[in-house]
Amino acid sequence: MAGRIPPEFINQLLERVNIVELIHSRVPLKKAGHEYVARCPFHNEKTPSFTVSPSKQFYHCFGCGAHGSAINFLMEYEHLPFIEAITNLATSAGLELPNTFDAIQNTALQALVTAQKANYAILERVDLWFRQQLRGNAAAQRAVNYLKSRSVTGTIANTYGLGYAPPGGNELAQALGKNSDAVKLLLDNGLIVADPDCNYDRFRDRIMFPIRDHRGRTIGFGGRAIGDIKPKYLNSPNTLLFHKSKELYGLFEAQKALTNIEQLLVVEGYLDVIALAEYAIHNVVAILGSAVNANHLEHLFKVCPSIVFCLDGDGAGREAAWRAAELALTMARDGREIKFLFIPEGDDPDTLVRRVGTAAMQDLILTAKPLSEFVFERLSIGINLQSIDGRARFAELAKVVIKPMPEGIYKNMMVDWLTNLTGLSGPRLGLRPQSASIPNRCIVNNALPLSLVQRAAAMLLQYPDFISLIQGAVPNWQRLNQPGSDILEAVVAILMEYPHLSTAALTERWRDSPQFEQVLGLASYKFEVSEFDLQAEFSAAMQRLRSLSLGQNMGLPGNLPAPSDLTPEQKQQIIDMLARNR
Repeated sequence: MAGRIPPEFINQLLERVNIVELIHSRVPLKKAGHEYVARCPFHNEKTPSFTVSPSKQFYHCFGCGAHGSAINFLMEYEHLPFIEAITNLATSAGLELPNTFDAIQNTALQALVTAQKANYAILERVDLWFRQQLRGNAAAQRAVNYLKSRSVTGTIANTYGLGYAPPGGNELAQALGKNSDAVKLLLDNGLIVADPDCNYDRFRDRIMFPIRDHRGRTIGFGGRAIGDIKPKYLNSPNTLLFHKSKELYGLFEAQKALTNIEQLLVVEGYLDVIALAEYAIHNVVAILGSAVNANHLEHLFKVCPSIVFCLDGDGAGREAAWRAAELALTMARDGREIKFLFIPEGDDPDTLVRRVGTAAMQDLILTAKPLSEFVFERLSIGINLQSIDGRARFAELAKVVIKPMPEGIYKNMMVDWLTNLTGLSGPRLGLRPQSASIPNRCIVNNALPLSLVQRAAAMLLQYPDFISLIQGAVPNWQRLNQPGSDILEAVVAILMEYPHLSTAALTERWRDSPQFEQVLGLASYKFEVSEFDLQAEFSAAMQRLRSLSLGQNMGLPGNLPAPSDLTPEQKQQIIDMLARNR
């Protein structure tokens, strides 16, 4: 889709947008030499490794490898599609979107943006209406009494935006469904249900919990029944804005309350989140009525490196914990911490914190069981580890859950622990360390050495004014035929036509290309020498590449032989070719 927007408009947009100001408005930056640094917003870290270059209009994190232009940042940070990120940046920069899109694509993309805005607007109106019902509807008294019985104060109810859905069949539909457009939006967001006779409200006689995205916008609702209505908890269906399997209740409020979240407590219910917040424990979120999945875990680990699952201590709670543990093992990379806290039977986090208070609850959280300990404890149930048969059975069970773990120190320590328990070494268990796989990002933290062509491309991407250093004819790219030469050829061609492009604008030319990540990696590669030294290296590299292309044209190897090894005929051929290409 990016290709539908003229590159000239992208160039103009990125010239207008100041990436430092854009990022600083969301992530506090500090000046460090010619660049700015911060703790990365895309992964948890204690030492800042996130850098922003005003000259390149480009950001890069040396910790997780996140990098790109202002467009990339807005898409990643705000979770926006490309066209919405472009639209937002253009609006802030005072630019109008061009009219040269492909008409069909432009109409579809603009329709998506318009639909999203309309959905956010109707959800905001519904959110306000539910809150008004909690305060002013006579039928809400039972809901108010219930919340008081759970020690929910007006302050915390306001913080989390609690509301009430009246028991009538279609009060919301009548209040906000005044025209066909509004009715359609209510239907699309699962707030009313279509019926041939009369549309009716999905949520009735329920305490309403708005579910918010990272910007605090309401995207869906959860409702708890007051009477005997089934189910006890009811969530919005999946919609354009809301996907139950990806969302975390209370995350926006937690991030708003805490400057830095070092650990997140994951509980099962909305009221558990609210009760703990009432007792000044704000680092709490809830899964939306479904089993924890990979989306949830990745979302959680983007916020902080330490997760504690707080679950009921009964059989169902422990089964839920085991399912979470099996999944967590496959994502337990070095630096991530996962623990399990089991609430005494007869309690839940809500009742427990009200009974024991803040300090005792925080002390209890400190006793949470590490993932490794929980896994080995669970696997040993019913097994006699003092017997050979028991240890063999235990080893077989443990192999199954350890093998899918990511390679690293944590997995090696799990294997060592299993060795101590069974007396079998890693190789005998079939758990030999595997060679590290190449990361998805082509170049992260200079982990991979660059070829001559790749270094030249990286230098030119990062210092576009080096294009003026290219003297004479460019290499014969077809005859050069080296990995990465197509990227270098394209960068040279673009800068020959647009010599004043920034790094960010250059990389955007590859947004729709399979090579986009590779280009971003080259643009963020860290050279250990000064810009002055790089100028000399770039000039020498281009001369060398020209020589290589000439050598390959002659049928000589790509690496030219030393002069002493050339035959007289080869020497004369090179002299003649150099003379013709001056």
